[in-house]
Amino acid sequence: MIEKLYANKIILVGVSHVSKKAKRDIETAILSSENPKIALELCERRFYSLFSEKKNISVSSILKQGIFGILISLVEKNIGKELNVMPGEEMKFAANLAKEMGLEIYLIDRDIGETLKRAKKISLREKIRMLSDFVFGYMLGLGEDTINLENIDDILQLLSKFKKRYPGLTEVLLRERDIYMAERIVEISKYGNVVAVVGAAHIKGIKEELNNRFL
Repeated sequence: MIEKLYANKIILVGVSHVSKKAKRDIETAILSSENPKIALELCERRFYSLFSEKKNISVSSILKQGIFGILISLVEKNIGKELNVMPGEEMKFAANLAKEMGLEIYLIDRDIGETLKRAKKISLREKIRMLSDFVFGYMLGLGEDTINLENIDDILQLLSKFKKRYPGLTEVLLRERDIYMAERIVEISKYGNVVAVVGAAHIKGIKEELNNRFL
């Protein structure tokens, strides 16, 4: 999905990490903007990990990542495997396209370590529920409902279910990062047009935050 804001000064490209349509949307958005700055939903660690040739996960990295990082990663990988699209490929595509076109790349997400650190502070009840749901295959409603991850209504429905069951985790993974990325986009927009490639789940929150700052 593509959201053009403020006379195309800022273009948000909402991609599902498992969407087959993502690459086409990214290319369309970049080509429709005049010499844009490319903002990616990545922090430095995730960016370098994405382009690193080392794909094996060490025991030490698992311990540093924590259970929530592992669970989130497993959820994405399982969905991506089912649709033959691996998580992160859309960000890699956007970065490579930007490099080919000589466009500046900005990493706008909060450091993954900080996000996981904050995730560990959610309530014990929610931690147990999250682990239990994942073990029994019900996390995010996977296996129960058919969700079209390229449809905004389905995404919002999924987010609503997620927020009700995991309010603390939703605040950390979505709300806080929406605010953080919106602030980064505003700062970057001072230097030119911006095409921001983010997960579709962040579009609504980032758009609301941008409106609060621009209007």
